[in-house]
Amino acid sequence: MFKKLFKNQEIQTAIEAVKNNPDNILKLNMLGDIYLKNNFFDEAISTYERILRLDENFLPALNSLGKCYILKKQYLKAFRTLKFLYTHNPTDTKIKDILLSLQSADCDIEAKVEILKGLSEIDNSVEIKEKLAEVFFLSGQFSKSANLLENLCSFEEKTNYLIKLCEIYKKLNKLEKVAETLEKLMLTEDFSILHAQLLAETYSQLKRFEEAIGVYEFLIENQPSKANIYKAQIAQIHLLEQNPDKVIEITQNVIEKDEYSIEAKFLQAEALLNKHLYQEAIDFLREFYYDPVDKKTEKQIEQKIIEASIKYAQTLRENKHFVEAIDALIPALRYDEKNKNIYIELARISSEIRDYAAAKEYMKIADEL
Repeated sequence: MFKKLFKNQEIQTAIEAVKNNPDNILKLNMLGDIYLKNNFFDEAISTYERILRLDENFLPALNSLGKCYILKKQYLKAFRTLKFLYTHNPTDTKIKDILLSLQSADCDIEAKVEILKGLSEIDNSVEIKEKLAEVFFLSGQFSKSANLLENLCSFEEKTNYLIKLCEIYKKLNKLEKVAETLEKLMLTEDFSILHAQLLAETYSQLKRFEEAIGVYEFLIENQPSKANIYKAQIAQIHLLEQNPDKVIEITQNVIEKDEYSIEAKFLQAEALLNKHLYQEAIDFLREFYYDPVDKKTEKQIEQKIIEASIKYAQTLRENKHFVEAIDALIPALRYDEKNKNIYIELARISSEIRDYAAAKEYMKIADEL
């Protein structure tokens, strides 16, 4: 109790001294130090700020104010204050150490960015650059993060840099950069199945199909449990390259091993359509329709049957097989009686056979849908 009273008396004495000399920086600083010593941080901060309004370069006040902000966990204010102090005395290793300790301060992401950017100006270490790259990434500043990591890679191409760069380039949609970085990563022990999958997908997006197929074949060899998935991806590439026979060959192989492979069946149906084998495609899809599939897949099959039926009807109409064309469309209506495109095609067929009343009626229905 006596000690507490003594401390309060000490503060009161310092306050009285300031009252008699309100602009005396030394007396104000003594008051601030007594507040700080007694853990009256808000009062200390207010006092040091008052000193700095009188003389912004008064170094003892800057030093103590920075410490107060740290004790109050106001880390960004602490950093700004101590950095300003450090510019006046860049040989002060103690201040530098305190500044560097703030790189791990528990503060919001914007404050972390400012602190680490400032630290990178006074300490060019790899550790600071790595942390700054990470906070740039976390704050959504992907280009800045990539620039820093690229700079770090110019000195040492660490695998963790390459892995992070892949992630950033993907977010920036820089597919060539993704591929280039994964190719470098491929030469390391840290190249994983997931990286191989990403590389194959990236090659496909870049239309580097031969390279994509090569990676998928590597995946088939190294992950046989997912071979059918990768084969379906290869079939998708052949579909894009307009090689439907190869698609049918590959998907048939997949279906023989997994009769419920939805992706393979859709690809095979698409290949049959590309070959203009419409009736075969429709028959194949109808058989597929009765597989145990979910509602979403069922709806996709219905839409694909309708698409095939319309294309088939168009081909029959162009070849003057009007009755067959109508017959091709009737089953499609069972799947979707409100499909506008079916009625438009029926109207065209009706016009071709000069049944203008029917054509008009079909167009009216289409316009109302």
